Amino acid sequence: MYEVLIKACNKESFLLNVAKDSCVDYKVLQLMPTYNGSIGGTMLCEFNTSVDKVDDVISSINNYSSDLVGSIDYIEIEKKSEEEFYLLLKLGYYFGSEVFLRSGCLFNGCRCDQNCLMLNIFTCGNGSLYEFIKSLKEHNYKVDIVKKRNFDLNGNLTNRQKNVLKKAYDYGYFDIPKRISLKELSNEIGISPSSTDEIIKRAQKKITSTYLVR
Repeated sequence: MYEVLIKACNKESFLLNVAKDSCVDYKVLQLMPTYNGSIGGTMLCEFNTSVDKVDDVISSINNYSSDLVGSIDYIEIEKKSEEEFYLLLKLGYYFGSEVFLRSGCLFNGCRCDQNCLMLNIFTCGNGSLYEFIKSLKEHNYKVDIVKKRNFDLNGNLTNRQKNVLKKAYDYGYFDIPKRISLKELSNEIGISPSSTDEIIKRAQKKITSTYLVR
């Protein structure tokens, strides 16, 4: 597995235009893609700015909401301190979610300024990384790989979890659309669907927790 830092620039970017309009840099802490008829998800952003700027940010987000870029179902605000805020966006559609689901890469944070996105991702290999970059370029992003390093998960996942995740990935369980169902995957592994699902979810939780506490 690789940890990759990617610089992605596009003057039409939804995230970059939010930074430009409000004149504030910010972080995307989490992006959890979902596929429920349309590809959406949830996005958690952190802003170090005044409450007035947060109002500008929300206005900008609503202005850029569209079926082509990202449709926003609702926005929740949590005040962390006088000049620190979290925004949780519920997305009916977001092309960034589609990019992650298509490639099989995992999101590990993003810094947004008025010029570029600095994306930190995890990928199982060069194939998924290539698909990720290809998808960004299809959306007119200029992409540069800033850093790439091996990321060793040994000691975090059990051998069973690693084997199940590897089979799930190889058989296309994480692809959109899936190339194999949970029942079919469990037959290949030789355990029940409920056990397969639990192993995958526990492994994903370990991986996500490892990324977030780094």
